[in-house]
Amino acid sequence: MTNLLGAFATSLVCTLDPASYIEQIWQTSVYDWQREALDPAIKRLLLLCARQSGKSTIVAGKAAHTAKYKPGSLTIIVSASEKQAKETMGKVRDFVRMDGEMVVGNHDSESEIEFTNGSRILVLAGTVKSVKGYSRPSLIILDEAAYIEDDTYFAIRPMLTGNPDAVVAILSTPHGKQGFFYRAWHEGSKWHKIFVRPPFTLREDNKIVPFIMDTELRKKWRERKVSAYYSPRHTLEHLEEELEEIGSFWWRQEYECEFLDNVNSVFSTDDIDTAFDTNIKPLFSGEKEREDEIEQMEFDNVSWG
Repeated sequence: MTNLLGAFATSLVCTLDPASYIEQIWQTSVYDWQREALDPAIKRLLLLCARQSGKSTIVAGKAAHTAKYKPGSLTIIVSASEKQAKETMGKVRDFVRMDGEMVVGNHDSESEIEFTNGSRILVLAGTVKSVKGYSRPSLIILDEAAYIEDDTYFAIRPMLTGNPDAVVAILSTPHGKQGFFYRAWHEGSKWHKIFVRPPFTLREDNKIVPFIMDTELRKKWRERKVSAYYSPRHTLEHLEEELEEIGSFWWRQEYECEFLDNVNSVFSTDDIDTAFDTNIKPLFSGEKEREDEIEQMEFDNVSWG
């Protein structure tokens, strides 16, 4: 009887909490930042995470949890490329295989899994054509979102119409100071933002040293409504090897999660921004002013004899 009650309690907790479900499947604990990201109360999630920090795996687990515990649900995973989409689907399948209770239905392909409870998980390449035609998904995941074009993101947004319970999770490393992911991170007010980086930083002399999240820095992040964490998966030895292989630019982008200008850019985004002065009044602020100015010039040029 005690064992039955314990099993029932575990099942109930897993139903309500994706983090507990994943721990039950993995038989190990999730990281603190992953637990926060899996909070079922979060409807708009934005993850800025260092490469190989565990972001894709954790959202694959969330997809499996949604399919299992929300019968008839639709989960859509959009990746920047078809290859990346298949990779993400592989991680979803890992969860399905480890969960003996999930039964796959008749439709099972590289891009779609249908379950006997009516739920479906789709993975789509990040193009406008591929994402159109779907409605009322329970979960939308945009993996490597910084590499997905704006047009694709704008085509996805209407799927949320009339579905207040839909969850959107956007995750990526940076890819320049452009695109919807960059704007959402710096300007978006509706997102629950989580930042995950290694406990090391790169100095100007290209030496990797410990990165300290001091009180002032944490305060600044809190003011921006950002939850910041160290990644437990990155060791100093591995990061030193990566720096030697990929160089400082890619290291800072992929591991420190810095939004950097393209290496081929002639002018930096900051230089371009500082070239504009909003305090300078335009010569002509409107069509009417332009017409008045022309009339005045013509009047001044008249020879009055």
